[in-house]
Amino acid sequence: MNKIDIFSLLKDAGELKYVKLYPGYATENDPTEHTQDVTLLNPITVKAIIADIGFSGLKWKYFSQLPAGSKQIIAEPIHKNLFLSARQITIDNENYGIYQDADGTFQILERRDYIIVILKKTL
Repeated sequence: MNKIDIFSLLKDAGELKYVKLYPGYATENDPTEHTQDVTLLNPITVKAIIADIGFSGLKWKYFSQLPAGSKQIIAEPIHKNLFLSARQITIDNENYGIYQDADGTFQILERRDYIIVILKKTL
């Protein structure tokens, strides 16, 4: 059985968008009050499929409450560690962060050929 490479098909059709991933680190200023400064590093650009999450998807697909304006990114699995280390994600000059549920785990769904990353809109 031949395997269909969906990313190469969408790349040829021009459906992939550029996503900027900003890795960063936090420096603790005051250990008693736990205040931190986050420093963003230079962005890493990847290509991915971007889709809005509609109201029905917010209500039925995900267990936690996602804020309005959330997006999902479908990307190649080799980019998983880049998404996990990203402090900020920029799509079309709008900032997002990887959504964490109530347990504090990232919402990254792994499939055999791709990953789905759930993003929340940040200020």
